Amino acid sequence: MSKKTFTTGIDSVLGSPAETPTPDKPTKPQSHRATFIMEEADVEKIRAIAYWERRKVTAVANDMIKSYLKSYEKKNGDIQPIPKEAGK
Repeated sequence: MSKKTFTTGIDSVLGSPAETPTPDKPTKPQSHRATFIMEEADVEKIRAIAYWERRKVTAVANDMIKSYLKSYEKKNGDIQPIPKEAGK
């Protein structure tokens, strides 16, 4: 029995990665993990909203924060960034 050589490999069956175009994925906004201490009743209300709307708690909290920031800026103008201290 002679030994068979497979010169093309598995790429010939499945196709090489270069042949399959990958769709452009939209970039997500950069996120930052933060921890906040809140009243338990407020946390439960946020969790209930997320449950009834079939959304993630994070999404509901993000929407609430964005809504507050928009309202704040409408009333007070643009929020100025905190100045960086010299030497840091």
